Amino acid sequence: MRFYLLDDDVNTVHMIENLIEDFSLGEVVGKSIDPTTALQELFFKAVDICIVDYLMPTLDGASFVKAVKQKQPNIDFIMVSQVDEKSMISAAYHSGVEFFLHKPLNTIEFKKIVGNVINSRELKQKILSIKNFLGDESATIGNKQSAVERQFQALFVELGINSEKGTRDLLYICSELYKRGQYKKAWYNELLNGMPDSAKTVTQRMRRALSKACHHLALLGLDDYNNEVFRRYAFVLFDPKSIHDTMKAIKNEEKSVAKVNLVHFIDSSIIEVRRRCEN
Repeated sequence: MRFYLLDDDVNTVHMIENLIEDFSLGEVVGKSIDPTTALQELFFKAVDICIVDYLMPTLDGASFVKAVKQKQPNIDFIMVSQVDEKSMISAAYHSGVEFFLHKPLNTIEFKKIVGNVINSRELKQKILSIKNFLGDESATIGNKQSAVERQFQALFVELGINSEKGTRDLLYICSELYKRGQYKKAWYNELLNGMPDSAKTVTQRMRRALSKACHHLALLGLDDYNNEVFRRYAFVLFDPKSIHDTMKAIKNEEKSVAKVNLVHFIDSSIIEVRRRCEN
C-alpha cells in the first residue's frame, strides 16, 4: 500500500512512518506538515491511504479530506488527533474518513486499524476484478449467488475479519444457509460435518473470527459510540453483554473473555444480507 502522511507535528509524521515500516504495512510515498502543499501533491501522486491530522493551523483535517475526495475519491483516509469532541469526530467521518485514531498513538491499535483499511481496499479490488471479469450480471442463479457472497464478504470487511481463517468457513456456511432460506440446526450440522476439517476445528476457527469481530466493534465504540458501523452491527450481530464486556476489557487493558454466540451471529448475518440484497 502507498501511504501519504500529513501532520503539522513533524515528530508525529516520523513516528507514523516508522510504524508503517516496522509493521511492513506498505510504502510512504509522500509526507508533509503543510495542508496546502499536501493538497497539491495528492492531486498528482498515486496514493492508497492518507493518514491526516485533524487540527492544523491553516486547514482542518475534515476540510482537507473533503477537498481531496472531490478529485481523488479512491483514497482512503485515517484521521489522527487528540480531539475527543463528538461533533468534531462526527465531522471527520462525514468528510470521508475511514477510521479515527487518538493521540498518543497506541501501536497495537494503529496496526489493527491500518490493517483493516488495507484489507478493505484489497477486497474491494478483488470484487471489482470479479465484476469486470463477469461483465454485466445476468439474472442467472450463479450470478445471484455470487452477489450474495459478495454481500457477506462486504459485511465481514466492515467487521474487520475478512483476513481471518474462520471467515472462509463463515462465508461458506452463511451462503449455503442463505440459499436454503434460514438457519436450521439440522442444516447447519449437515454443512459443518461435510467440511474437510472436523466440526470442532471449524467451530473453533469461526469462534476466533467472531471474537476478533467483537473486539473490532468494541474498539470502534470506544473511539466513538456513534460510529455508524458500531451502531449498525454491535448489538444486532452480538449479545450486548459481550460487546460491553469487551469494551471494558480494552479500557482496563485486560484480555477479553467475552463469549460469542455463533448461531445468533450466523442467523443475524443472513437477515442482514437478505435486507441488503432486497434493497
